[in-house]
Amino acid sequence: MIDEISRLRNPKGERAKVLAKIAHRFKMIWGLSGTLRPSGPEDLFMPARVVTKGKLWGRSFYSWRKARFYPADYNGYTWSPFPGAEDQINTDLAPYVATVADGELIQPEPTIIFDKVQLPPGARAQYDQMERKLLTGAGDAVIVAASAAVATGKLAQMANGFVYDTERGGQAVALHAAKLEWLENVIEDATGPTLLIYEYQEDLRMLQELLPNLPYLGSG
Repeated sequence: MIDEISRLRNPKGERAKVLAKIAHRFKMIWGLSGTLRPSGPEDLFMPARVVTKGKLWGRSFYSWRKARFYPADYNGYTWSPFPGAEDQINTDLAPYVATVADGELIQPEPTIIFDKVQLPPGARAQYDQMERKLLTGAGDAVIVAASAAVATGKLAQMANGFVYDTERGGQAVALHAAKLEWLENVIEDATGPTLLIYEYQEDLRMLQELLPNLPYLGSG
């Protein structure tokens, strides 16, 4: 299943060439696209070559184009179809295309559950103090926010279980583990793959501490 198969339209593209080379290994190939030919009928050759494994129009883009198009400028940078060629291209491709109209896809409504984590009393007091006074104590440090906007970021960190101490080079100061304990229960109860979304690098470090060898996307 190839999503956004129109991205393969460039016959010189490495991704298109690799997929065309290994297409014969698969019993069936599906390509998905909302804009199958974003620039014109030339865009159809490489997606069709991959999906039909070269059976529809052969394997050479340039031979296919020469038989159906002519140069529209002196240098041959742009090509236009011969009269009737575009209709024939569409006729050739039609047996391989299934169009799904709006409303034909049956998509179940998602079940959204909002689950709140209560902060421990000490962490709640630190949170409230930062919100009111733009500063709070964390361990042996005093965390100060230079403005209400900065405090908003600090509050988000504190809700997650830590706060960055900018006076100490951005060192993360641990405040509580309420969210990690909640997450541990979520993972234990999960009946399938679970996707976690994190905001800060310290969030990722805490997740990796709870879940060693956790695969992740991000700059790291």
